[in-house]
Amino acid sequence: MPYSSSCLATTFKNLKPYPLQTSLFPHHGMRLPANGQVTILGSPTEIVTRGRSPSHCSRALKGLEAALRDDLITILHTPAPILLDTTNAESHPITLTTDALVITTDPCWTL
Repeated sequence: MPYSSSCLATTFKNLKPYPLQTSLFPHHGMRLPANGQVTILGSPTEIVTRGRSPSHCSRALKGLEAALRDDLITILHTPAPILLDTTNAESHPITLTTDALVITTDPCWTL
């Protein structure tokens, strides 16, 4: 299996039929095309606070909450929670199957 970091990333989608300029994403914001998506390494809260001073993190998190509440963006994918199997010291992400079963899978970052 080739290396991938997909299980370590968050995918956001612009829900509007027009481009959306937002300062939520590092480092200087970005313009999401109409109904466009962007995938960024990290969890949603880590992404919007990345590179910000502690005094600005609260405002960034409130901005994320407002963008979600106001249906400007949605989150399509977040990093999978990772469990440690203590019997063999291996890490395994949790995945939801199409049948709505929660299973552990091989990490995306292993070869």
